[in-house]
Amino acid sequence: MKKVLLCMLLSLSLIAPVVRAGGDLVNNGGGIAEKNIMFAYQKMDSYIKLCLSSDFCKIDKKQRTILELISTGIQQERLSADQIQFASEKSKPGFFVIDGEIKVAKTGSQIGSPIYINVDLLYTKNEMGYYIPASISESIAILVHELGHHYGAYSHTELDLVAVRVALMLQHKTYNTPMLPWSEQISATVINPSIESSFPDILIYVEDQVFDISNQFQDIIFCPKLFIPIPYLPDIPISSNKPVGTLVHNVHWNKLTSRGTKAQLSISANLSHQCKDSSNNSIRVQDFLIEIDFSLTMGANEKWSLDDSSIEIQQTAGAR
Repeated sequence: MKKVLLCMLLSLSLIAPVVRAGGDLVNNGGGIAEKNIMFAYQKMDSYIKLCLSSDFCKIDKKQRTILELISTGIQQERLSADQIQFASEKSKPGFFVIDGEIKVAKTGSQIGSPIYINVDLLYTKNEMGYYIPASISESIAILVHELGHHYGAYSHTELDLVAVRVALMLQHKTYNTPMLPWSEQISATVINPSIESSFPDILIYVEDQVFDISNQFQDIIFCPKLFIPIPYLPDIPISSNKPVGTLVHNVHWNKLTSRGTKAQLSISANLSHQCKDSSNNSIRVQDFLIEIDFSLTMGANEKWSLDDSSIEIQQTAGAR
């Protein structure tokens, strides 16, 4: 155990010096926070519906109306080309000033109106001096507030309250696991909507890259039907079908090896599948793990990059 821990610490010492402040701070819309905004925009409908169907959101009648209007209108919103636009208050003084305050975003009052995001406020420097990008839940809050302006003369306070409800619900369902505790430059995020009937969103972050591996994950997971029993080892499934829902939990970095400009990383997590038995009854199966492996290469600019062809995902048997 001590030898394994020593190897991990040596590997971390090799990779840590090149893990720098998060996000592209050139304000050109290419950083992690901007990509989280765009991912949240793509998932708006499903996350809002999740809030509408969840008691955890604790929304009142007026807040429900606002969310229903946004959910109903999101497809029409997306007909507006480049609806989400990034700009900088520092570059355009006064552009984001509303009622004497600098805002994180602004928009018009019509469906399809552009939503301008202030990139100056998307990154927060932590006590270690690293810039932490706005998360997906924070991005959802920004977008719910701005889209709400398209459906009525709601006050900023009213829209802030409903936006926070959705963000808190999403945060409750999100695992964020950075490789190093003081930086989110290399990290994994898992969002679990509901085990009964849905599958998680799984994102890998490396420097300014974001990889959505949710579909790849869904392609390889399975519910066991028949096993070959093996003494002293986990049984091997020989027949399977697809789960109707899956929960990913206990997400952690499993191993890391680094040599020169190359690094090999692995993430492990527990799986809870909602499966159907031979009588089509719903059952919970928790005997499996997921392992995600990928390779990094450091470029001449001393930034790590991930080739998506190196991503490998497999479901393995856990302790039985």
